[in-house]
Amino acid sequence: MNAPKWVPHMYLDEGGPAPLAQPSDWLRIVPGGHALLDERGEVPSEETPEEAEGAALADGELVEMERMDNFGDATVTILDEDDGEGGETFRVSHPMPALATDIWIIGEEGTYPSVSEMVDMIEPEDGEFSIRYLRWTTHRFRYRAETGTLEPEDPASLAPLPEEPEAPLPLFGGAQP
Repeated sequence: MNAPKWVPHMYLDEGGPAPLAQPSDWLRIVPGGHALLDERGEVPSEETPEEAEGAALADGELVEMERMDNFGDATVTILDEDDGEGGETFRVSHPMPALATDIWIIGEEGTYPSVSEMVDMIEPEDGEFSIRYLRWTTHRFRYRAETGTLEPEDPASLAPLPEEPEAPLPLFGGAQP
């Protein structure tokens, strides 16, 4: 699992900006303090000084951020066709981790709650494609003017997630499933 990345909650419906390494990475300096970067993660190019000052965060203001945890990639193989007996129409190189909440087709927009729902919704052709297992959670941060940072309202909620358990070893020899 990679280090978590962050995006302001209000930008999730804006076409999905690239998450940044830390919540405070979303801050930019403006007259009177700091403001959030725009929905593309950039300083607004045509913003007037008055607009920039008006966008300044107030000391102690709450900012909701989305934490994205990356649980790694997998390959989905679409099989030739259903065998007529309700058999599988796809295979995945490793199952969705228990802590993951979403599946993203690498390079595409949108996420899906499970591999089977994803396959049903996109009606893919035979072949392979890559997916990434993700977990999105909402956390609240307070802007601190004196340090120019976003500090977690509940630091304990930011603890690293546990590693996925390995597949159990067979008790009496034999092959692993």
